[in-house]
Amino acid sequence: MKINGQWIEQKLSQNGFTVSDLAAQSGLDAETIEKMIKTDEGEELDWNTVLSTLNQYPALYAPANDLLAIIEGQIEQSSADDPCTVFYGVNQSDLLFVAIQFSDLSVHGANVSLDYLHRLDQVSLGQALALFQAQADAMANAGMHPRK
Repeated sequence: MKINGQWIEQKLSQNGFTVSDLAAQSGLDAETIEKMIKTDEGEELDWNTVLSTLNQYPALYAPANDLLAIIEGQIEQSSADDPCTVFYGVNQSDLLFVAIQFSDLSVHGANVSLDYLHRLDQVSLGQALALFQAQADAMANAGMHPRK
């Protein structure tokens, strides 16, 4: 079966993933995917697996502004220095911070499975608040609004 392999690279790039990420997500080995990209050829089952995986890539949305209040509340309960994990992804080449996980493992803001996101570990709550605030400000200045 023959399909344009460069489309795979484009789709991966748009979503901030690599061939290694696609291999892990699809269960195919990276060498098979690389060959498909370079030659535009592959087994029908492999193409179906790749296409099925790529079709699962989510549309990311910036979290609602109430996430800022949630982070501020967490800082009031603990400390701006407490660690957290910030999750981000790439959607059509736009980098978006979309979720936060507190030390109690609660997750806030994600509109997609965390499996499709990248992570920044050991970020302080204060740094996370600054990231999400800067994103909200940039979106507001561009006339964009987070999805509610």
